[in-house]
Amino acid sequence: MDSTLSNEQLAMVATRAFAKLWMPRSPREALQPFQSFCCELLRSTQIAVPIVMLALLYVHKFKLRFPGLSGGCGSEYRMFVVALMLASKFLEDNTFTTQTWSE
Repeated sequence: MDSTLSNEQLAMVATRAFAKLWMPRSPREALQPFQSFCCELLRSTQIAVPIVMLALLYVHKFKLRFPGLSGGCGSEYRMFVVALMLASKFLEDNTFTTQTWSE
């Protein structure tokens, strides 16, 4: 049995966890575009699972520090990308180009 996650599985897990942290009142069907975005982002960057988990931890700590903060429409995309960038920098220091992150 293969213990690795596919990009789709990782995107689904990341989307659900991120949604609970960043946008807890969003209906599940509203998450589909964000999940597609996460899947494509994880596929194109080949980011490892520990980076995704650290990014989610960063978002969690951010929300603990600023509990009254609520993101606006579309903020989930920016917040997830920034958290991934910081986690990648901390764990691997890979230098993805700005174009890679924007795709």
